[in-house]
Amino acid sequence: MSLPFRSWVEIDGRALRSNVRFLRKLLGKERKLVAVVKSDAYGHGLIPVASELERIGVDGFAVADPQEGKTLREHEIQLPILVLGPCLKEEWEEVIEARLCPVISTFQEAQELAVLAQQRKQLVHVHLAIDTGMGREGLSGEAFFREWEKIRKLSWIRVAGLFSHFASSDSDPEATRHQWETFLMYRKKLGLPLGHIANSAAIGSNPAYGQDWARVGLALYGLSPFPSLQSRLRPVLSWKARISLFRWMPPGSPISYGGSYVVTCGERIATVTVGYGDGYPRALSNRAYVLVKGKRCPIRGRITMDELLIDISHIRSVRRGEVVTLLGKSQGEAILASDLAEMAGTIPYEILTGISLRIPRVYRNFSSLTCEFLPPMNSGASLSGCVLERVSKERGG
Repeated sequence: MSLPFRSWVEIDGRALRSNVRFLRKLLGKERKLVAVVKSDAYGHGLIPVASELERIGVDGFAVADPQEGKTLREHEIQLPILVLGPCLKEEWEEVIEARLCPVISTFQEAQELAVLAQQRKQLVHVHLAIDTGMGREGLSGEAFFREWEKIRKLSWIRVAGLFSHFASSDSDPEATRHQWETFLMYRKKLGLPLGHIANSAAIGSNPAYGQDWARVGLALYGLSPFPSLQSRLRPVLSWKARISLFRWMPPGSPISYGGSYVVTCGERIATVTVGYGDGYPRALSNRAYVLVKGKRCPIRGRITMDELLIDISHIRSVRRGEVVTLLGKSQGEAILASDLAEMAGTIPYEILTGISLRIPRVYRNFSSLTCEFLPPMNSGASLSGCVLERVSKERGG
């Protein structure tokens, strides 16, 4: 299939299925896998990815806010949906109508929800947040128990589980262990049947941290903070662009805005059809490289809104329209989102979620999708384009 795009991302359903199989094996039968699909499934596309994951057989989804959960329900997703972020008072109606499970921290939140639930005559299951060291949601100590005693007495509200979140599971084992022990202590005192605290990094360091539910985000999409785990995962997303122009630039030629790079020995400079307006970080100017025909080509000068410039002096037979790999594999070489993140001084989450919605998404090997073209869909924001390429008709991968 010839793709008429200047830049696009490809989402591989086969890699997604492979990651789910590995994570299931890592977690064991006693733990449920809850797929974190917030922020447009980390830039991969909320509805196509969630539809495929439901078909594969995950146990539930986690989203950032009620709007994302409502969007899933509107596209016939039936699995349980956990809302990770605190809800506004105006959002409780969406929570009830979409049958979502919110995380609450205070009696005020629970009371607001209970009033509306009583009016709708609908019991709402919630998970109670405990602050074990993240400092973002929940309470701790006596304040927590005071709120708990009031919340548990409310009608139309049922506390179904205990929630917390690791703050540094990818960098501080001691702090993580302390949070874990604190969480277990609170859960024992409350006697709740369900508890969950672990993210991808925590599961990678110790699968036992998964408790009853493992909230898996980054690892689901094929990335891990641990090299040992990375070798077992397959990145789901790759990002491509094209060469639109190339010229020989003599010694002394300044490149891009501000002349931050000046050619010293003469270089063949190519223009690539992607820039920071597409989500490719400007911080990678003069730092990163792309892949052309499996070879690394350094970025020269400052990245602009719609284009970047690379040195292709060492590559033969490059033509206009040549595909450039920004993320992904090319003839044995690979660039991971974690590689770009390290060069940009950020984290892979920001690289993936920062890819602009004006970039088309091409879906390969997705057994849940049957049409050749999917029009723009609302996943919190409208996708600019969503294309399905049926490379394989396999089912389940």
